[in-house]
Amino acid sequence: MQPVLHHREVHPILARVPSQIQPDKRKLLRSFILAALAVALTLPTGCIFSPEKGKDPPPDPRPEYEIPRFPYAVLRNLVKAYEARDSVQYKLIYDPSYEGKSTNANDPDPATQISTFRWADEVAHLAEMARSTNITDVTMELGPETAWRREQSDLVAHPDWALIQLANFYSITIYATPANYNVSYQPGDQLKFYFNPTTPAPSSSTDTLWSIIYWEEFGSVRPDS
Repeated sequence: MQPVLHHREVHPILARVPSQIQPDKRKLLRSFILAALAVALTLPTGCIFSPEKGKDPPPDPRPEYEIPRFPYAVLRNLVKAYEARDSVQYKLIYDPSYEGKSTNANDPDPATQISTFRWADEVAHLAEMARSTNITDVTMELGPETAWRREQSDLVAHPDWALIQLANFYSITIYATPANYNVSYQPGDQLKFYFNPTTPAPSSSTDTLWSIIYWEEFGSVRPDS
């Protein structure tokens, strides 16, 4: 059996995040998620809304997922898996060689300005949210699908990848005890999802399956006020 890791071991970046954050403040997505997760995992349990000891709440049914025949289907599956905190499905959405990069334009220190995340990091943070008894719900909003525009990859080394860039629509809310935490993008922020094709794929009507292989955000952490 794998040992349960402390959240600071799973995400070393959490050591640089304040132990408490204010709810509903504008932050970069990664800074927000890791800080909110750190708070939720360190809060005492057993509030009045917790189930009685020895009585686990009935598990929510897993969502129905689409075959990832197109990048759009991958994003729809991403929302479903994230909101359900379904780490089993979530890990299938990302390519094993996935890398995510978060750049805080307001950080002058090159050593901390860019944070990098791997497949294992993505799976671990969602699994921790699923285990937390302080987090009651999670919502992810990618905006209207009519605003999702599939584009040719802008990475010269990977012209076969597909790109979907989200502008001013992305938001995540973590409902936890005793406060809720929300992050959303503002004008000037950039969020890009890159998708890797796998072919041939007999299970797909397009003979291609897609997965997220690279994720990039660029923006500014807003100071709390």
